[in-house]
Amino acid sequence: MSATVLDVGPDPKVEWINRVLGVQLRRQTLAGGADITAAFQAAVAEWAAALGAADRQMGVLKTALLASGDPEYEDIADQELDGVIGEGPRKLGAVLAQLGRSDAAALKATAAKVLPTLATLHKQIEGNKALAVCEANPLRVPLSIRALLGDAIERLQSVLTAAAG
Repeated sequence: MSATVLDVGPDPKVEWINRVLGVQLRRQTLAGGADITAAFQAAVAEWAAALGAADRQMGVLKTALLASGDPEYEDIADQELDGVIGEGPRKLGAVLAQLGRSDAAALKATAAKVLPTLATLHKQIEGNKALAVCEANPLRVPLSIRALLGDAIERLQSVLTAAAG
């Protein structure tokens, strides 16, 4: 039986996220009998950290919009992150939390079923026009939400692909 190797870094994006955003993504390699549940739990923790960083970024944008004194910007500020990207990331968090309580055999059995959901969510986030507008905001508040969440989804996909393999 050949070893499944999962290489998730280091790469410039991971290093940038670690340094600039304070989200600690790590390199992890799975080979042979490595503990897939530990790798999955680390990926889930990275997803939660990315979602938290995205929430903080939207909070900074909201504060800037409210402080602008512009009534239109103040109206826009009432739109929270869930309103911009939908409930998908929160629902995914619930699914991942439940799956994270599984043993290795259950994780392997379920991994392939979760992968299409991750792919759909990744496409929704990458193609979200409202989120793109937020990231290109006229107040020049730096946002990288699509990259943060996209990278975390890709990490989850890598681990679950290895688990399903």
